Amino acid sequence: MEQIIPLRDRRKVQVTTRFSPGDVGRIASFHGEVYGMEYGLGPKFEGYVARTVGAFAENYDSEAGTERIWLAFPEGTQELVSCCAVIRGEENKAQFRWFLTAPSFRGAGLGRFLFSEAVDFSRAAGDESLYLLTADFLPAAASLYQSFGFTVTAQKPFSGWEVPFTEHRYERYFT
Repeated sequence: MEQIIPLRDRRKVQVTTRFSPGDVGRIASFHGEVYGMEYGLGPKFEGYVARTVGAFAENYDSEAGTERIWLAFPEGTQELVSCCAVIRGEENKAQFRWFLTAPSFRGAGLGRFLFSEAVDFSRAAGDESLYLLTADFLPAAASLYQSFGFTVTAQKPFSGWEVPFTEHRYERYFT
């Protein structure tokens, strides 16, 4: 699926649910660059993103209806400006992954649009719930999740990357 989405600031982005050559690397690089600049995360974090997105891409079937990736590019470019995915998680649950919007595209409605698409997709796929793991240093994302009815169901310290933080698990039940 591909569609053009007009943003609040009149820019347009093309959103696709298919992988193209280079997209796994684009997602890893995008995460590494943005989170490195904003929060001091580095190669350990970027390697984790590359490994997990790569494993997902190896078996991804955009037509299967149980998992989906969303990639957003300014119309006519291959510059990734936002991405996210819904993957199979725990039994009867889906996990929301790799959500990031470029700083220059924040506040224009793109992140909210993609998150809404992901929640609707998970519900339509028959998932019992959708959950995600995030860091305590992302309050704007937490606010978005809460606005969609997600609540914190667990928290724990995490120190596996360059910067330690508290990991929060958010979840929304559909049934």
